[in-house]
Amino acid sequence: MTAHLSGHEVSRINRGGITAMTAHQAVELFDTALLTDHPVVMAARLDRSALANPVTNQQLPPLFTNLIHHPRRRLITNTDAATQSISKLTQRLHGLTTTERHQVLVELVCAQIAAVLGHPDPQNITPQQAFQDLGFDSLTAVELRNRLKTTTGLTLSPTLIFDYPTPTAVADHLDQQLTGLTEPITTPTRTQPSIDEPIAIVGMGCRFPGGVHSPTGLWDMLANSRDVISQFPTDRAGTSNTSMTPTPTRWGKTYTRYGGFIHDAGDFDAGFSGSHPQKH
Repeated sequence: MTAHLSGHEVSRINRGGITAMTAHQAVELFDTALLTDHPVVMAARLDRSALANPVTNQQLPPLFTNLIHHPRRRLITNTDAATQSISKLTQRLHGLTTTERHQVLVELVCAQIAAVLGHPDPQNITPQQAFQDLGFDSLTAVELRNRLKTTTGLTLSPTLIFDYPTPTAVADHLDQQLTGLTEPITTPTRTQPSIDEPIAIVGMGCRFPGGVHSPTGLWDMLANSRDVISQFPTDRAGTSNTSMTPTPTRWGKTYTRYGGFIHDAGDFDAGFSGSHPQKH
């Protein structure tokens, strides 16, 4: 089942703490399991140091807790380590121009990407390429987030690379996070608008049931309490008699013949907006 995996893929799996085994080792473990009295047995080769690695395993699965001598707490509670990571990174970025800061953070992100994917040279990673195209999946996405969280000390979402789908976008996000921590918060100056300045209405438009085509028509309808409920219009798809049914639970049918409709909605140019005509 795993013969097709490359060396980089095997290395990535091993970092999770459950390492590969040969067919001979697997058969031996299977035979041993048959001789035990335990109802549930798992045959696996475990790397305890990898399981205890906070970068690849932020939260140790309960199944492995008793196998590690000193169970770790979640890294998010270790504020001292996070503060030290932030301090080191901010010191590294101090005094750099915006372009230089961006370059340093892109290189940091690409270095962690290379470690996760097993690339020998981070410079071969294109910062503008989407993570999906780089070969990331849900597991490697979490591992990259964990690595960046450990390296930067920042609180990062597990959906980081889905919210920011390229290395460049992630670098920009890290820069914004770090900038918010290092720069003082300034209160914007409020300006009092001139009371003599006229209010200019550039344009208004609306379409409502009852043939309302303008704000004036809307006001007239409301002021006169005009009833705008009518039968289904016949100038659009999906409103023929075949769409009617007395049974409310029929899928794709309607049991009511009345509603509030914009009667000229059939003139809407669905092709211009790239939408389906029946949605209008």
